[in-house]
Amino acid sequence: MSESFLLVSILSGVLGMSFCVFGRRQRKPVPFAVGVALGVSPYFVSDPLILTGVAACLIAVAYFVRV
Repeated sequence: MSESFLLVSILSGVLGMSFCVFGRRQRKPVPFAVGVALGVSPYFVSDPLILTGVAACLIAVAYFVRV
């Protein structure tokens, strides 16, 4: 495990937790689902660059999809 992967996975987990809390408190399903996906994605992706891209796409989904 490299330092860059550790940093990106910690950032992804922190962002995922914040999206989960926001989605749960505001009763919005999209931020909650994005938060869960951000928290779980480091378990399935092992490359830090790909993990950064996945996190950026998930955050874009949370920004552009309004339900």
